[in-house]
Amino acid sequence: MSTLFIGQNKIELLTVDSTNNFAANLIKETNVLDGTVIMAEHQTNGKGQSGNSWFSHPKLNLTCSYILRPTFLKIEDQFYLSMVTSLAVTRTLSELGIKSVIKWPNDILVESKKIAGILIENSVQKNRFSHSIIGIGFNVNQTDFMSEVNATSIKTLLKSNMDPIAIQLSLNEQLEKYYIQLKSGNTNGLKKQYMSMLFQYKQEHWYEVVPSGEQFKGVITDIQPTGALIIYSEGTEKTFYSKEVKFI
Repeated sequence: MSTLFIGQNKIELLTVDSTNNFAANLIKETNVLDGTVIMAEHQTNGKGQSGNSWFSHPKLNLTCSYILRPTFLKIEDQFYLSMVTSLAVTRTLSELGIKSVIKWPNDILVESKKIAGILIENSVQKNRFSHSIIGIGFNVNQTDFMSEVNATSIKTLLKSNMDPIAIQLSLNEQLEKYYIQLKSGNTNGLKKQYMSMLFQYKQEHWYEVVPSGEQFKGVITDIQPTGALIIYSEGTEKTFYSKEVKFI
C-alpha cells in the first residue's frame, strides 16, 4: 500500500502527552508537510471531544494525529473533514472483515461498543482553514477496559493480535482516498456514504437534551455540513451541536 502524501512524513514517539498537542506545537515551530502523521506508543493525556480524555494502554493501540491543510474548504463545511475521517476508519475496519457504524459526532462503534474515536482541531485564518489536526485513537490489541467504558478492540473481535503499524498504513491509504474525494468537490458522494454508515439513522430512539435533561423520542434525519445533527420529533426538526444531546 502506498500514498501520495498522507503518512509520507512520519514522526514516531515513545511517549507524549497528546499527539494532537505535539502536532499543534510542531505547526508553530516549523513548516510541516501536508499529510504528516505523528504516532505515539503511549499517550499520557490523550484528548477526546470537548475536553474528554482518551485512555489507551501503552503499545497496544494506535494513537496518531494527522496534519492537513484543507485551505480549499469553507468554514461552514467543516464537518466534511469528520465525514472523511470516519469513513476512513470504517473502511480500514471493513478491510479486516469488521462491520462498524459511525456514532455522531466522532465515535466508531462495533456491536454498540466503541472501537475508535476522532478529535479534529481546526485553525482558521481569513475565513479559511490554515490547517487541521486530525487525532485518531484506535483500540487494536487492548482487551481490558475500565468498567464504565463500553469499548471493544480489533483483538477482541478477531481473537488475534494485530500490528498497529499495519493498521496505520491502511488508515493512511483510506484517509487519503476520501480526502482527495473531498478536495475534488465530491461532497454529495461523501455525505451519502457517511449517512449510510450512521448509527440510528432514520430509526426512532430516545435522546436527552444537555444540560436540561429533557428526554424525547425522535428520528435522525440529517447532518448538516456544519456538523449539526437534525432530529425529527413530534412534527418539528430539532437542531443539535456536539455535547447538546445524548443518545440514551
